[in-house]
Amino acid sequence: MKLFPRLPLVTALAASQFAGAQPARATPPRGPSSQPLGLATEPESVDRTLVFASGSGAYNTFRIPAIVTSKSGELLALAEGRKAGAGDAGNIDIVLRRSRDQGQTWSPLQVIWADANHTCGNPCPVMDREVGTLWLLLTWSRGDDHESQIIAQSRPATSAIL
Repeated sequence: MKLFPRLPLVTALAASQFAGAQPARATPPRGPSSQPLGLATEPESVDRTLVFASGSGAYNTFRIPAIVTSKSGELLALAEGRKAGAGDAGNIDIVLRRSRDQGQTWSPLQVIWADANHTCGNPCPVMDREVGTLWLLLTWSRGDDHESQIIAQSRPATSAIL
């Protein structure tokens, strides 16, 4: 593994809900008839599925969820699996669940990257639809490094963007 010294920690957040925050609603552009362009009707309901349940399996908390659709239509959901708690440092793995039926059912949890007591984090999947390649950008740091130390560069170069 090649380490990149003194690079700032990069995070990619695919989806997040903050306590009390309401999602922004964009006003769709309207045509001459005052109907929203490109939308026949507003969806009546949205099905919700809990893909990563904190406290399940070997993980105390799941954070930094990301989802991408493969070239074949399979949904790939990734997240950080935090073993010891909700903190940003420590024993953190990258986990994956797959759905082949548009999110109705999900595969069992798979660990796709674990490095003992270190932090494997910030999954950011990017799908190249032309060739079908999934690029997965990630970060790594020592499990005993904390964000403030990484930003202040007060520790040896122990973080990497992969």
